[in-house]
Amino acid sequence: MKHSLTPRLVILAASIAGLIACNTAPKQVENNQQDLTEQQHKAAEKRTELRRDQEQERAELRNDTRKDLQQHPTAQEAEKVDRKQADLDRKQAEERADLNQKQADKQAELHKDLDESKRDANEERADIVRDEREKLQRLEKRAEELRAKVERGKADEPAQVNAALSSYPAQRRTAERDIDALNTVKAANLNRAKERVEKELSKLDDTLDRAEKHD
Repeated sequence: MKHSLTPRLVILAASIAGLIACNTAPKQVENNQQDLTEQQHKAAEKRTELRRDQEQERAELRNDTRKDLQQHPTAQEAEKVDRKQADLDRKQAEERADLNQKQADKQAELHKDLDESKRDANEERADIVRDEREKLQRLEKRAEELRAKVERGKADEPAQVNAALSSYPAQRRTAERDIDALNTVKAANLNRAKERVEKELSKLDDTLDRAEKHD
């Protein structure tokens, strides 16, 4: 029993610190992805709005130039109409190019933010997996010490120790499986997956506590 308090406190402190950290990077990935999606929707709306405005502008120019040609059906007037059309085409092309460039720059910035947050989340994921494995290793060390006491005949109540440890192997396999799953779970689900691992480690800790009462 004397070994159980310190590991339990270590696990609890690490769990609290890890839970705080685990809420940050995955959430940032989610926020950045949402920002990018919203920007893409807004960009599409702005392109549609610009296209509608330019179509109206061209229609107004056609009406005006038709009236001008009806009033002054001369080659000089036709040339003037062509220049107006060319000027409008050039202006509208510049407007589209300017909008496309601004939107491309904004999306590049958002993609950069998203990539950086994904990188941070992956680093955080690796840290979490390493920390959980270390916790499991500390628990396994306690289990090995208990087994060794029983084998050497130094346990006070070996039968009770073995009985308490009977559930340990299956619990350990479950914890290992859940830790392995942390490598592939979606960033948005990482926090829940970590909480599941912590529950399994807590079960292992409780099992060892019961066994240590009889060593």
